[in-house]
Amino acid sequence: MPDSSQAIAGTTRIGRGWSIVAGVLLILVGLEALAAPYLAALLTALWVAWGLIFGGVAELISAFSSAENRLWKGIRGLLYLAIGLYMRGNPGSGLAAVALVLAWMLLFQGAFSIAGALQLRPERGRGWWLFDGILTLLLAFIIFSGWPGDSVRIISLLVGINLIVSGVNRLARAMAR
Repeated sequence: MPDSSQAIAGTTRIGRGWSIVAGVLLILVGLEALAAPYLAALLTALWVAWGLIFGGVAELISAFSSAENRLWKGIRGLLYLAIGLYMRGNPGSGLAAVALVLAWMLLFQGAFSIAGALQLRPERGRGWWLFDGILTLLLAFIIFSGWPGDSVRIISLLVGINLIVSGVNRLARAMAR
C-alpha cells in the first residue's frame, strides 16, 4: 500500500501536467486570436450572445418551475433572451458592449492577479503572476481609451495577448513546482 506522500506526489504530477496542457492551449488560442482579429471578435460576440440566449432559456424554465421569484426570473430570462438574440443577429453592434464588459473584467482580473502575486511573495514564479496582473490592467485601460470605435481590433488584440500571457503564466507556475 503506497504511503500518503506518494499519493500526493502523483496528484501533483497530474495537476502539473494539466497546467502545462492548459498553458499551451491558452497560448495557441491567443495566437489564433491575433492572427484572425475579425474572426476572434465575431466569435467573442457570438459566444456572449449564445451564453445570454441559453441563460435566458434557463431563467425562463426556472421561473415556470419555481414557486418563488417567478416574476423576476421571468423578466430576467426574457431580458437575457432578447439581448442574446439581438447580439446574435447584430454581432457588430454588440461588440461595443462586449468590449466594455471585457474592459471591466480585465480590470478586476488584473487587480486580483496583482493581489494574488503579492500574497505569494516567497514563492517561485510569483513574478509571472505580477506581470500578468500588470499587463491585464494595461489591457483594460487600453480598451477604455479606445472604446467604442476600436471595439473589433481591441477585443481581438487584447483577448489574444491576455490568453498568451495567461498561458505563459500557467507554464511558468507549472515548471516552478
